[in-house]
Amino acid sequence: MDKLRTIIKLLDKEETREFRTFINRQKQKKNRLDLSLFETLLEEKEYKASEILKKLYGNHPNQQAYHALRKRLTRHLLDFIVLKRMDEDNTTASSVMGLLSLARYLFDKKSFSLAWAYIKKAEKQALSNELFPLLNNIYLV
Repeated sequence: MDKLRTIIKLLDKEETREFRTFINRQKQKKNRLDLSLFETLLEEKEYKASEILKKLYGNHPNQQAYHALRKRLTRHLLDFIVLKRMDEDNTTASSVMGLLSLARYLFDKKSFSLAWAYIKKAEKQALSNELFPLLNNIYLV
């Protein structure tokens, strides 16, 4: 069993339903190949790569497009799992990491005053909760 299929098989029924909604959040296309690949890998039957290619692309299989599709589906799964874990984690450490991530984003976008405000907020939370490893990350920024 390949890694992507293993990750998909670890999702329970509720997470599978949520992932379908997550992948369709942009609704740019009606026939999403990444969702079709997800559904194919979710099936009990294990398909060979050549069978999946034929199922997705018909008589014009495109190996490069298939690998790009697998990468895109893996990225979607990663984003979904990370967001789900962050949503479920309501600890102070999670809050500090979120503030730190936002500050880094703001620094990248050259919004320095706003970034410093969030760095100070993260530092204050980390100090009050004695989250010293996170404080180290804050000071490195």
